[in-house]
Amino acid sequence: MEVAQRAQFPNLRGDARTGVGARAAVGSSLPLSAAGLALLCQLALGCAADGNGGQGQQTNGNLAPVAGFTAPVAPTGVAGAPVAPVTPPPAVVVAGTGVAGRPAAPVATAGIGAAGSTGILPPSMRPIGTTAGIGAAGAAPMRPIGPTMMAGAGGPVAGMPPPGAANPAAPTSCPAPPAGTAEKAVTALNAVNQLRVASGSTCMNSVPALVQSAQSHCDYKNTNKGNSMCTADAHSEIMGCMGFTGADVQSREVAAGYPRTMAYTEVATTFGNNPVAAVPNWIDTVYHRIPLLDPWTVDMGYGGGPGCDVIDIGRGMSTAPANTIVMYPYDGQTNVAPTWNGLEGPAPPAPASGWPSSYVISLYAKNVMVTDHVITKDGDTTPLAHTFLDKNNPGVASLRNYFGSIVFMYGAPFEANTKYRVKVSGTYGAGALNVEWTFTTGTKRPF
Repeated sequence: MEVAQRAQFPNLRGDARTGVGARAAVGSSLPLSAAGLALLCQLALGCAADGNGGQGQQTNGNLAPVAGFTAPVAPTGVAGAPVAPVTPPPAVVVAGTGVAGRPAAPVATAGIGAAGSTGILPPSMRPIGTTAGIGAAGAAPMRPIGPTMMAGAGGPVAGMPPPGAANPAAPTSCPAPPAGTAEKAVTALNAVNQLRVASGSTCMNSVPALVQSAQSHCDYKNTNKGNSMCTADAHSEIMGCMGFTGADVQSREVAAGYPRTMAYTEVATTFGNNPVAAVPNWIDTVYHRIPLLDPWTVDMGYGGGPGCDVIDIGRGMSTAPANTIVMYPYDGQTNVAPTWNGLEGPAPPAPASGWPSSYVISLYAKNVMVTDHVITKDGDTTPLAHTFLDKNNPGVASLRNYFGSIVFMYGAPFEANTKYRVKVSGTYGAGALNVEWTFTTGTKRPF
């Protein structure tokens, strides 16, 4: 049965701004996959769907009633690479997420820092629960939001550029999770970090407190599965229901021992203890991608169970320098899906050509202000019309706080097996912004 349900997010209003230029050729939509049918992404910043080429299922989700907000990791392997069978090794054997033939960080790695620095302590060495944590002064907690190569020496990955090509200080491998971390939590961590590293972002850390809060929420949902009063909202819990640990994600993270000042957001799906399927679908989207590739958000924990996948996310202590720029698809990426079906809740503004759209392009940079954005076929100077989303777009008014360091671009479906070039100019926290990169599409969604 091929069904797609639209998530509801009543606070999103407004139309997107449209760039100038000719429309890209429309590609073919693909039928929903079996995996896509399993997806009901339930996320507190709304809910994400899978999505490329019409091969995924729309997800359901509701916005958690949490004060304040700011803000989704990538396909199995690197975008474009076919999904390899994944049999996660025991956590204690995992050395770290390797990158394209480079040695992974050894288990003893203390942390990743800028060149010449000692790095930050890994989650297992942080005084979680005994310290107030680090966060921006007066920062409000975030609403919950909604890949995969195994950790290790880093086998060759299709289409992967030199790690951190846009950011020389970016890590080439990531620290191992704490000993004893559940295998599925390790799989989720590696899925996220594989693309973070490839795109020049920082590493995510698996934090025991966040693994606990995420697992507790999945346990709560399964314990109360037949009680609609207890499970009416995907990200809320009701005091008095069995397994209650906190009304919202921030409360649950803090109850598990995570610092209150860094408690942030959550993504949830119904694949069922299957991060290999869940993570790529979030990355394909607009809003769900935001926290998962954000270089200034670095703590996570995965929990799962029957019909449940949850990642709880914390701000953590990022080592990303002020001049960090992260593009996705990243420079040199191949086999990028030509289309995205737009099935996400909250629903992002549709491009002028309607859905499906091209694959979604994003750029992270601190305090980014874009003055010019151009998408072309490589070798062709004709700009392709596209929707541009930043914090000033009326279509994201209710989510504006998520857009301080990210912009999105998407238009009519890309052509298959075609190289595209993106140019973005403006300013950001480190000064003038002038970036240009390319990526190449494949024929369909690769996983």
